[in-house]
Amino acid sequence: MGYQYFLKKPRILGFRGYVRASAQGGNYAYLVYGRDVDDILAKQNATQPIASFFYGAGLDILIDFYHKNTHSFGIFVGAFVGGNTWLLGPSYASDKTCQTQIATRPRACVTANEVWEHMAGLINLKGNSAEFKITGVQAGIQVGLRANITKHQSFEMGGRIFFVPLTYYKENDHNKWGNYDKGGYGVITLQRTMSLFVNYYYHF
Repeated sequence: MGYQYFLKKPRILGFRGYVRASAQGGNYAYLVYGRDVDDILAKQNATQPIASFFYGAGLDILIDFYHKNTHSFGIFVGAFVGGNTWLLGPSYASDKTCQTQIATRPRACVTANEVWEHMAGLINLKGNSAEFKITGVQAGIQVGLRANITKHQSFEMGGRIFFVPLTYYKENDHNKWGNYDKGGYGVITLQRTMSLFVNYYYHF
């Protein structure tokens, strides 16, 4: 949702501000091991569902190369900023065994978000430092083509590039009770790098 305005003469340059929300979801596969990590037959794939939500505002410059009556054709380029939230669900191996469990709920297949939140709590209790978060700031640019087909309707197609990765989990170990031994550290980052889109707009 937003508002756009074109300069009167010549009507080739315009601006628009908007707020928007979008989501991207899917799965990724990774390799897990059985009890004997040296046995190649013990290795199998696991599937991890993941979703990324963006919500924010942006500003675009609109340039029309052609304009006649209610028809026009041009480009847009702009920038946006907002928040980005990541949700990682429960993970299962190809033999249907759960890969995301925690000791406090041994019979439940919890989400990966719960696993890493629980891990951060344990690491901090042992005198190390760990941070877990699913939401961060996001910013990027977008560019594409636009066409008005009637007075109140238009279509766009383009791409967005996202700049800011989320530090999903970060750990620094000050003693031997961490995952990376004394002096070790680890970081997991999540990033949506780009997206392609086709939009339909109705203008009031």
